[in-house]
Amino acid sequence: MKNQKIIFITIGPVGYSRSWVYYSGLKNTIPNLSFIQLDPKNLIIQILKLRKKFSRNSVFVVMSPSQYLVTPLRIFLSKKIITDFGWSLYEGTKISRGFSGVPAVKSFLIDYFAAKFSCYIVLESKKQIDFFTGLFKTRRDKCKVIYTGLNEKEFIPDQKYKLPKDIFKNSKIVLYRGKYNPEGGLEILAETTKILATKEITFWIYAPGLPNSIKFSKNTIIDRNYYSADIIAKLQSTCAISLGQLANHERLSRTIPHKAFEAAFLAKPYITGRTQGILELFNEGKEIICFNPGDSDDLAKAILEVLNNKSLANTLGDNIKKKYNKQLTQANLANQFLKIIEELVQ
Repeated sequence: MKNQKIIFITIGPVGYSRSWVYYSGLKNTIPNLSFIQLDPKNLIIQILKLRKKFSRNSVFVVMSPSQYLVTPLRIFLSKKIITDFGWSLYEGTKISRGFSGVPAVKSFLIDYFAAKFSCYIVLESKKQIDFFTGLFKTRRDKCKVIYTGLNEKEFIPDQKYKLPKDIFKNSKIVLYRGKYNPEGGLEILAETTKILATKEITFWIYAPGLPNSIKFSKNTIIDRNYYSADIIAKLQSTCAISLGQLANHERLSRTIPHKAFEAAFLAKPYITGRTQGILELFNEGKEIICFNPGDSDDLAKAILEVLNNKSLANTLGDNIKKKYNKQLTQANLANQFLKIIEELVQ
């Protein structure tokens, strides 16, 4: 691989991709590794210009969610393409957001041809491989699983960030952070806050896009702003419990949310809906606590179970951190990606 050029390429913002975890973990270990960000406009012209710099023997890693790049790269530049799908665009368009018609067909076709023209496809879970190969009629031997992880170099708590004063009214802080979407289940959480309204608990919700129509109890702090990774790390490090996805949603059967890796990295007790996706990686009762997804009463019971049992909370934090250190570190995941690259260039 000494003379082999490896190019991570995207049409997304710098740092915005699960692929960034692998690129950041590899950039100081591979001699001919580079990163290119293309403007979504005039892509063909930009790709043609790259022919002057890179040979057809160069390896291109298409970063999630830039599957749109695969087909023109394959036609005009290189046959050696690894695509870090994570999950399909179609899944986000049709299954998560419920769009149909032209948007759904367009995303399906982009995914289909990206899968067809990729030498290897990287997905977020084993369950995702089952779904992906069935939907896009893709060979299983092209598909690899690498968990999403997180960019440890950026996920360091910002000690200068001042937390809201109201947060310290109660020492028991339950954190939910993430964009408002169907999988999140913030409607379920709203009902749970009402069930636990008389308890000495502060619910702390950071959810961009959260509608004003969803009403929470008075012991809830809501923030709809976007924050950088270091501030999110500060929020996560402050809480007693970190909440995962709470809804009863099809997509959760094959995904493992980013915040699960954040909780694991910081050794935080993690409560989430009981789904096949999360249980592929973490052991219920030992590393995480699960509840019946979509059930606000069961979520309330799970929260009280952890908050009222310090020994359990400490054990959960210790065990999820051990799992992280053993399987999910950025160095470990980056090394798994490197092995896929090595398979392609041999």
